[in-house]
Amino acid sequence: MKKIMLFIVLGLVGCHAPLHSSDCNKASALDDCKNVTQPGKPTNAQISAYAVGIKTAVEVQFPDASQWQGKSCTIRIAMQRDGSLEDAKAETGDKDFCEAALTAVKKAKFPEPPNDEIYQVFKNAPLDFRL
Repeated sequence: MKKIMLFIVLGLVGCHAPLHSSDCNKASALDDCKNVTQPGKPTNAQISAYAVGIKTAVEVQFPDASQWQGKSCTIRIAMQRDGSLEDAKAETGDKDFCEAALTAVKKAKFPEPPNDEIYQVFKNAPLDFRL
């Protein structure tokens, strides 16, 4: 059984939350910055960990993925603080695949964000589905 590839598009590339403004400007690799944060800002590792929870919740609700080879779709989610889905809309992609992805997203039970900082990142996030 093929798995749907789900990408949470959150700007995880680069160092967007340096401890000192010059730290990441001098960094030569993403690894140099991935766990550097300002107070109140989640690390990329924390964001990624929660994204895996969303990905897993959607994957278990998705129908047989093998029929969607080569298809893609972007779904924008809006969630409440407890992780419940407030709204989901297809933004771009193959119409039939987007309908299947939207159905899976609406059936999924997202985990509650562990803190307000993670919630702020995910409360209005695009999910990219590709197979």
